[in-house]
Amino acid sequence: MLPANSHRFLILLITLAGLAVRLWLSDWGGLSADEANGVAIAVTGSWADMVQHLREDGNPPLFYALLRVFNGLFGSSDAALRLMSVIASTALVPVAYLVARKLAGDAVAVPVALVTALCPPIIRYGTMVRMYWLLPILSLVSTYLFIRLLAKPPGKGLRAGYVLSTALLIYCHHWGFIVALGQTATAGLGLVRRWWSWRELVPFVCCLALAGLAYLPWLPSLHYTLTHDESPWAQSPALTHLIIETPPEALVGRLSFRHAWSELGIMYAAFWVAFSLVFAGRLPVGDPSPDQPGRHSPEERQRSLNLLRWVVVFGLGGALALSSIKAAWRDRYLVAFSPALIVLYCAVLSPFLRRLPRPAAALLPALIWLPAWIPQYLWLDAMPESSAWAISDKIRRQCDRSRDLVVVSWEAAAPALSRTLPDAIPMIAFPDMERVAIVRWDGINARLRDDRRLFALFDRMKQVLDRRGTIWLVDSSHGTGVVAPPGSVSLAGMHYLAVEQLRMDQIRSWLKLNARQEDTFVWAPGRDISLFLSRYRQASPGEVAGAPGGLRQEQAMPEAVPAESGEFERGRP
Repeated sequence: MLPANSHRFLILLITLAGLAVRLWLSDWGGLSADEANGVAIAVTGSWADMVQHLREDGNPPLFYALLRVFNGLFGSSDAALRLMSVIASTALVPVAYLVARKLAGDAVAVPVALVTALCPPIIRYGTMVRMYWLLPILSLVSTYLFIRLLAKPPGKGLRAGYVLSTALLIYCHHWGFIVALGQTATAGLGLVRRWWSWRELVPFVCCLALAGLAYLPWLPSLHYTLTHDESPWAQSPALTHLIIETPPEALVGRLSFRHAWSELGIMYAAFWVAFSLVFAGRLPVGDPSPDQPGRHSPEERQRSLNLLRWVVVFGLGGALALSSIKAAWRDRYLVAFSPALIVLYCAVLSPFLRRLPRPAAALLPALIWLPAWIPQYLWLDAMPESSAWAISDKIRRQCDRSRDLVVVSWEAAAPALSRTLPDAIPMIAFPDMERVAIVRWDGINARLRDDRRLFALFDRMKQVLDRRGTIWLVDSSHGTGVVAPPGSVSLAGMHYLAVEQLRMDQIRSWLKLNARQEDTFVWAPGRDISLFLSRYRQASPGEVAGAPGGLRQEQAMPEAVPAESGEFERGRP
């Protein structure tokens, strides 16, 4: 047993290491599309305007309220906002340590802190200017207090802490309800298996009801979200996704079956997560004979870890089931369960590490993951969160503000460009046909399918070309194949993402037929999606590729090249 002061110093070192890794792997160049959209929602207009924007966006208000307060105190520069997320996400390390120490003892808590400090998806999504640094903290705290509510007679402080943390959790993100669902299902399982009686369950039920009552003011907005299509891009995962792909997404990061290394990483992560979930609560954990006041017995620790396991199992299963009704599954949402999975993993591994020296026992759980983590670190180091700022810099330096027009055919990118482009530069985003700083997701599916909006964009671009202006086109794809003309094909059976791709291809095809491309494409890479910039000017009669208004199979597209002067390094030049 290490002295308390030694433990504090060790956790401080691990926390500082986690901060250093986050500072290294964060992108300091500029905000991505989602980040810029969220900041605009938070700081544009009044508090009432923010609530209305969130109603149309579909997110709960807690994180946006924090952003608004931060903006009032420190401003909303890209660097300040990024630093806020980096520091806040690092707070998960000591929180995970404290929770693991209470649930499983010192021998488990230190490895949990180290794995949390180095876990790539926690780092990547936690350092985004989004709610994903707050979601795992609140999820872990709420679940820990849930376990304590059922583990011993709860005091008033414990009850108040659970009500507050759970209310904040569901105000942070809709997956907060998923976590609460996992807790509720676990409580029901315990009732069926007679782990506790109805009377012992009353404190939890009352506290959960109070957290739900605290959410009542936001219930009309939630109802609006559930009855409107505000995430048309979302797709429901298959059951195989839960079993095979969720483990790497929660503890490693996004992997695919495109090459052997990723396949191996998926199987590697799935094995360790399955190992943790199968044996959690069945093996002795922590110090075999805790004799200090306030420490829990091995039996109590096993019981607590068993409850934690069921919260994860029921939570992820519930998320899959609910997403089949209302698609609401993304890899970044899984950070709500990542800390709990880390606690389970380290706890199950601890009995096998007791004979090792303490430093080796503390390091080994993290070292086991390094083969899968190192490629993620290298990718995060090489790939910026967004390069929209570089596109904006190029347009700002070269455009004629009196004649040119910036057209963003992938509207999700519009907030990042609108944030960095001067207001004096004309810009419109399709399908909304205006400069978009905040994407109004409500109804965008119908607007995207409206052919009249596309013809209106063609007319607007023709006016710019007729006055010898330049069209600066920003989209997320630079290749087109055989593209049907607007109005000639039914879009009714096509998924939103397919329609979005078709619209981008139709816009680029119209420009290829009615204008002259000035230079090769500029590629702006990003972690979620890359952007492409190209510019078009009025073509002479001999240069027009075909009759105006017709779309045909395109010729080979020019190669995409990065911007000049090393613009896409990790920071601004």
